[in-house]
Amino acid sequence: MKCSKWFRQIAPMISLVGSLLAVSCSEEPTPGPMSPVNSNKSLVAEQSPNSTGEVRPLNRQTAVQSLAKTTTYDVKAVLHMQDLIDELQYIVTNKPGSAVADKIEDAVAKVVSAQSELKKSPPDNSAALGNLSGAMNELQAAMKDNLLNSTTGNQFINEVKAIKAILNTGGTIDHDCRGTTKYLWMKKSEGGLIALCGHQIVVPKSALKSDANMYIKIDNTSFITVDCGPDGTFNSPVSVNISYRDADMTGVNVNNLTTAWYDTATNKWTNLGGTVNLIAKIVQVLTNHFTQYTISTK
Repeated sequence: MKCSKWFRQIAPMISLVGSLLAVSCSEEPTPGPMSPVNSNKSLVAEQSPNSTGEVRPLNRQTAVQSLAKTTTYDVKAVLHMQDLIDELQYIVTNKPGSAVADKIEDAVAKVVSAQSELKKSPPDNSAALGNLSGAMNELQAAMKDNLLNSTTGNQFINEVKAIKAILNTGGTIDHDCRGTTKYLWMKKSEGGLIALCGHQIVVPKSALKSDANMYIKIDNTSFITVDCGPDGTFNSPVSVNISYRDADMTGVNVNNLTTAWYDTATNKWTNLGGTVNLIAKIVQVLTNHFTQYTISTK
């Protein structure tokens, strides 16, 4: 897909992905080597914000506040489409001019078109579904030509299928992503980007110590907590970007937003710092290992 009109559509996304890799901030203490997911993390997330130590996590918006943000189109489907676009665009941006970039670029264009169809008034679900099917075909072709490894390719295809399932069942304007988990296989030699409802992990090339099935889990709590994994350290820092789209910002200065990580040794949330991206509505932070994160204020 080479037309200038389409490039103008995705240019902001390219700029965003580039900015994610340039963030700098304080780092967390280094834990042990790569290990299975800690099953106790979900219990930590259930604690009240009042029990935190140095910083206080922001509450989620109430149902009334969230309702005010609803629109005529399917919000959750559009959110998941944007996650997929960001993940695929990372490949295009980091492998410019390659055969896989050309093929993935075509898939991105079709998902962008599907988004546009949903945002019409009234939304055109049929056209959106057609574009999503086209994106699946491009991804399958990339796998067939050995341009995209089958594990990652099938995960992308399953993302498209999940979005289509939302639309085929009538969709929902609900955009509450609590209790959901997403995985994406990344090769050490390539890195990648995984996104779930605006939260992201951006892994530079060679940052991983080995190939890994990365994940993001949005905890089912009254405040925003996100688990990233698998646990372990990295060869170089990775970017964790926590969305404040669903945070209750009543009385909060957006420029004072920060991230915090949960210290199981002290049972406190510890300020980690970060950089606020007002366009993407995320707080970006570099880290040398994964843990549980939240959005807070300085």
